[in-house]
Amino acid sequence: MIGLYVFAFLVLLIIIVPMISPYDYAKYDIMAISQKPSLKHPFGTDDLGRDMLTRCFYGGRYSL
Repeated sequence: MIGLYVFAFLVLLIIIVPMISPYDYAKYDIMAISQKPSLKHPFGTDDLGRDMLTRCFYGGRYSL
């Protein structure tokens, strides 16, 4: 049952992430290139300045 609750919670997050995320998954931010994890970007940013947490949730949509 715990696994079902965790899975349902992740599915809910994947569905609502476009409404709650302040970052676009594909938009470049040259001021935030390769940042380490912080409060602003919990998973950090990639080489193009895209937020990795937002990209993980959008990737979850394709994985489901």
